[in-house]
Amino acid sequence: MGRGPSGMARTYTPTRLPPSSTVSRSYVAIVNQVTGRDYGWFFDAYLREAALPHLETHRSGDVLSLEWRVPGNRPFPMPVEVKVGDRMETVPMADGHGRLTILAGETTITLDPRSKILRQLDGIDRFQRWRKASSAPAAGAR
Repeated sequence: MGRGPSGMARTYTPTRLPPSSTVSRSYVAIVNQVTGRDYGWFFDAYLREAALPHLETHRSGDVLSLEWRVPGNRPFPMPVEVKVGDRMETVPMADGHGRLTILAGETTITLDPRSKILRQLDGIDRFQRWRKASSAPAAGAR
């Protein structure tokens, strides 16, 4: 909150706060200082790109491979929780890639079961296309 010319308190809302890359850089520096880690990769993916990260998976035998795809092939080491059967595993993704061994008989696999990660999902994209198409007026209708 700041003070306006009349001395009255002025509240900044998202529509009144001017965009500033200086503020963004300062905020990232504060986050890095407080956590003792470099979170530039996080802000690059979520603040500087329009497209969301996409998690690709491939299963070969007893190994589930995971790979983050982000615009510009930037690093994105976001760990991923995976529920396999009744167990929960956190897969480290230090270089944007991770692997998880699936035990015999484990057939149910759920990526990010608590929906913690903001990411591009094909099902959501299909639904949005369907919704847009079904709300469009019929061709030639008046």
